[in-house]
Amino acid sequence: MLQRYFNSLDDLGITTNYKLKEIINVLLNFSIKCGYIQSNPLKYIHIVGKDNKRYQDKQVISNHEFKLVIDEILETKTYIHYSFVIALYIGRYTGLRISETFALERDDFDFDNHLLNVNKKMVYANKRNDELYVTHTMKTKSSQSILPLHHDLEIIIKKWFEYHKYQYVITNNKGKFISPKQLEYCLWNISKKHNISIHYHMLRHTLASNLIINGANVKATQEILRHANIKTTMNIYTHSNLELNARELNLAFKRHE
Repeated sequence: MLQRYFNSLDDLGITTNYKLKEIINVLLNFSIKCGYIQSNPLKYIHIVGKDNKRYQDKQVISNHEFKLVIDEILETKTYIHYSFVIALYIGRYTGLRISETFALERDDFDFDNHLLNVNKKMVYANKRNDELYVTHTMKTKSSQSILPLHHDLEIIIKKWFEYHKYQYVITNNKGKFISPKQLEYCLWNISKKHNISIHYHMLRHTLASNLIINGANVKATQEILRHANIKTTMNIYTHSNLELNARELNLAFKRHE
């Protein structure tokens, strides 16, 4: 029955169908706890759907799109939405992964030396809000690092700390953890509303592309993004330079029109 249901959704994007599977998975696991069923059959289900080419190809977010997202979120004047805005600015200026951003504490910001200590992440996959926790076990050894703190981000965080009195940087109005999935869902809704592609990891790709296009060397880019493998940085480097070369080629012909 479940497989027939997901087969009927083959005209939707595969990302949407995976999100639906995730929601149903939570419900079925809860049903096991309640004693309604003995096992979760969802692990046997094959997900189908259209590849969202726009989502795959578009890896950077423009300044205009970023401002649009911030303005849209600030229209909902709640504590959580203010926290979302701070999380987005952190992602924009540091390239942190969303799990790393939501695990940051006040003490990780060293304003005297203009540094940010990245040493933990939030575990949130398949977790309710009351099950969220922070671990120092990072994605790779290179994920744990001390990064330079950009002046603009420093100003934003200092203002936030005047208003936000809790130890963890991204919380609700009671200082409790927020699931990163809430921000991801918020971005998904904005994407649908404005027919654009925006997700949190794009901030990381955008920073990488901006570093390379503006002359940062590969080693510096690798260290800022904390890639364990230089090949990952080189893939971004190659892609960004191809885009830049294509733009320059087009400009060359425009000059002669």
